[in-house]
Amino acid sequence: MSLNLEPLDPLADPGWDDLLATNPASSFVHTSAWARVLSSSYGYRPRFFAAVKDCRLYGLIPFMEIRSWVTGCRGVSMPFFDECDVILQEGMSFKEAIQIVREYAKSRRWRTFELRTRIPCMEEVPASAEYYGHDLELSRSEDAIFSGFRKNVQRNIRKVQKEGVTIDRGESEKDLLEFYRLNCLTRREHCLPPQPLRFFQNLRGHVLSKGKGSLLLARYRGECISGAVFLHYGTGVLYKYGASDKRFQHLRANNLVMWEAIRYYSGKGFRNFSFGRTDFEHDGLRRFKLSWGSSEKILSYFKFDVRSGSWCREEIRRGSSSRSILARMPLPLLRVAGTIAYRHIG
Repeated sequence: MSLNLEPLDPLADPGWDDLLATNPASSFVHTSAWARVLSSSYGYRPRFFAAVKDCRLYGLIPFMEIRSWVTGCRGVSMPFFDECDVILQEGMSFKEAIQIVREYAKSRRWRTFELRTRIPCMEEVPASAEYYGHDLELSRSEDAIFSGFRKNVQRNIRKVQKEGVTIDRGESEKDLLEFYRLNCLTRREHCLPPQPLRFFQNLRGHVLSKGKGSLLLARYRGECISGAVFLHYGTGVLYKYGASDKRFQHLRANNLVMWEAIRYYSGKGFRNFSFGRTDFEHDGLRRFKLSWGSSEKILSYFKFDVRSGSWCREEIRRGSSSRSILARMPLPLLRVAGTIAYRHIG
């Protein structure tokens, strides 16, 4: 199909999401909602390369432009998202599409641009980073899904139910602040800075309050002890953020949060539940996600160096020393670090 990709701003087009719905390969990461959250939270600029004909979307490679004095000017498809599929109708050339992106990247002085997906014609291109991904099929009965969990998961769910832990949907600003508190505690436990509060406020304003996601909170004796954010679009669901209070870890409340989300989305007719990405070295997290009966895959990212005109090879991920510093930071200082850092790291 002879169609050219042209850069556009989905935030300036009120009909973008209607156009997106004309292509069955679209997902949440392609929506204007996620672009708006990133733009309003961190100042990133959406640059979506789209091929449109007769009010139908035939091709899409979405980017957010990050202009940073720390990490340089670059394009990422898409920041803070585990997967971002490229949409190209059969017959459209990926090589020609990338050439269009390259020319635009030069004009905008991008140092690099990154794709967070694997393209069939890219078998010979080296990945710049790789992770595990895990998906659970939801198009079965509730009993069938539950029976697919490992025995320890089933026991934990039954146990936490007997302990009197309850789950409710977080819809108010107060609920969001309770989750934010838990998220700060969890991020420090993992030696990572928390996302700024304004990010979660924008997520609530542009996504959760619009019915495009859910915040589930676990409560025990009146106290919020665990929570998770889920994003959904079409028939797919993504477990995006999870947090808990370590003092109540013995209750396994996060198991009940996950189970209630799976039950809810399965009952609503959703077909796929994604647990998100996992670093290769995080074996405990990998085992946890596999224990839910999920299937495993490899998520590959590809980065193109605009100056050299070549694909970058796998990056060496470091940061143990910086993480040890973060682990010792007081929580208020860690929040400041997150507010500063996330604008640049994308």
